[in-house]
Amino acid sequence: MARLSYAQIQLITNIVNQFEIDEGTIDIIELFGAGRINQTFKITLRNGEKRIEYLLQNVNHFVFPNTKELMENLTMVTEYIRQHGGRSVQYIKCKKTTKMINGPYIYIDNTMNHRHWRMYNYIDADVYPCIINPHHAYKLGEAIASFYKSLDGFDTHQLRDTIPDFHNTPKRFEALAVSGLLDSVNDVNRMADVKEEIKFVVERRDKLGIIMDALEKGEIPYRVCHNDPKLSNVLFDKQKNTPICMIDLDTIMPGSCLFDVGDAIRSIANMASEDDKTTENVSLSVELYEEFVKGYLDGMGDKLIDKEKKLIPMAVWVITMELGIRFLKDHIDRNVYFKIERDGENLERARIQFALAKDIERKIQEGKLNKILDVH
Repeated sequence: MARLSYAQIQLITNIVNQFEIDEGTIDIIELFGAGRINQTFKITLRNGEKRIEYLLQNVNHFVFPNTKELMENLTMVTEYIRQHGGRSVQYIKCKKTTKMINGPYIYIDNTMNHRHWRMYNYIDADVYPCIINPHHAYKLGEAIASFYKSLDGFDTHQLRDTIPDFHNTPKRFEALAVSGLLDSVNDVNRMADVKEEIKFVVERRDKLGIIMDALEKGEIPYRVCHNDPKLSNVLFDKQKNTPICMIDLDTIMPGSCLFDVGDAIRSIANMASEDDKTTENVSLSVELYEEFVKGYLDGMGDKLIDKEKKLIPMAVWVITMELGIRFLKDHIDRNVYFKIERDGENLERARIQFALAKDIERKIQEGKLNKILDVH
């Protein structure tokens, strides 16, 4: 782990002292986690024999330009969870003597970049970086269900869309079409190598809106959607191995629970890596799919309506197609969004997702993804 310089320690110490933390002396400051967007430090305070731990986070305000609205979302949701008997991270307010330009939970430092900082309590828990066995798939389904149940009754109209149309798949298709048009107008010729991929998407255009249409028609309810439902964003109790809470809540917005279900299954059940160079190993694991769905349905109980349950297989397909469209668009746009090490990676990623979507289509037609729904 990289050591912090004296200047960094002094800066972080000053920032920590802007928040209403418990009394004590800062004992340890260390880099924490491997987040790609926000930089995080673990702060350990000592007060006699008492040890108190916090996380201090530098929020990337280029990704989240309105940190005030972001924190309003997060505090409303986490306070609701705690008020209804659940557990969540708890954000720390700035001291009243601190200038709170972006609300009570954000401190803006006086460095050249005017970085935005927040603090919250550290929860000592287990975190699993990836699926090691089918039981982890069950646990992830259970954890996502627990998140949704803990927010049952929350008024989603209170939340701001920090990333508008994030899972609006038809609009993702429209954005892809615009990129293709601009490529032709500007004579960049990125479209030359993606004719088959474009054809694949266009042939399936009419099905892309199945989740958004159901939401807009009121056939399924709007819920608080996490939008980054990976296993590493779940904290597990070290003794009981049960979900404590979900973390990394920056992308919470109103949406369908099917967005998270589809994305979680897509990410854990593909037998190929998202960064494989070929589609040779692409296949949706029915075993991992079924374990996740079992955990999710067991956790949701009667909180899930029949329409949501029936749409689970199609949700996996829609989110897989959506990600493929996003990778393809970024390839056409010359890789301005997703990180790459070489040109062509985003096209390979798109092909992986489209191959997975095709495998999901086949398994839906064969009835393999409905078996668990029919018996549960």
